[in-house]
Amino acid sequence: MAAVLGLLAGSTALADGSARMGEVVLRHVHSSGKFNVSGSVLERDLDRFMAGSDLVTMTEVNTRRRAAALDEQGWRRFWQPGHVAGECGLSWRTSKWDLVRGASQRLTGRTFRAAHKDRRKSVGDAATALLRSVDSGRTVLVSVAHMPSNVESPNGHGWNHQVPDRVRAYKAAILGWRRHVRSMVAQHQPDAVMVTGDWNLDMKRSWVRHWLRSKWDDVGIKNLDWKAPFPHGGTLVDHRFGRTRKRLIDATFLARASYAWDAHLMHDIASSDHNPFQETVALP
Repeated sequence: MAAVLGLLAGSTALADGSARMGEVVLRHVHSSGKFNVSGSVLERDLDRFMAGSDLVTMTEVNTRRRAAALDEQGWRRFWQPGHVAGECGLSWRTSKWDLVRGASQRLTGRTFRAAHKDRRKSVGDAATALLRSVDSGRTVLVSVAHMPSNVESPNGHGWNHQVPDRVRAYKAAILGWRRHVRSMVAQHQPDAVMVTGDWNLDMKRSWVRHWLRSKWDDVGIKNLDWKAPFPHGGTLVDHRFGRTRKRLIDATFLARASYAWDAHLMHDIASSDHNPFQETVALP
């Protein structure tokens, strides 16, 4: 499920992917991980992610062993221990970026059932880091989260009314995430904002883009008139409900960034049941 939504504030990408004078380029990989994959498999894939990026964001980190894979030489991670607090993490190249502040934020107190007889589950915390460019001093606020799954109806035409507790938890988590990002933006005034992760809604659907636009426009993420960078692909190939759909459920939303370009899916990744995506973002 990968959709890279370049929520770009009224600017366009250069066709050749080159940066304009004075802009800071940030190469980003997002992977929605698979919690039951070994640390060694995750580390092998992270080597691949890090080879061509300056920032890696992940969901389903959860354990110290898996989080340790984010601590490569020349990289620094932000991750909080705990199954809920440690749901998400990120790591950045220290020759390019310094940490100003990191925060782990509970998004909602609402819970939901994963299955009929399962105990209730909590939405994982968001992991957020304010990073400063070593070279320019410009700052970017990066926040990554993992939203509850199965909230979209089987035909993709609206919310899944068979799981109302999941949908309520999802909507509450989005509002909590927005409040957290808005608070961090007000406090630190970053030059750019990146909100990324596993949204578990198909960004190909107009109702999804419309709903998300209404939730994020007050933090500067306004342009959700998405131009599909992956018209025939998706970050998740979904075989449920007797059909196969390539759903774009992973995405980056940008505010105060000049443009994003060179987005592509990454395949044959053993540490995820999604297709991770790689993108390049330019700060003003």
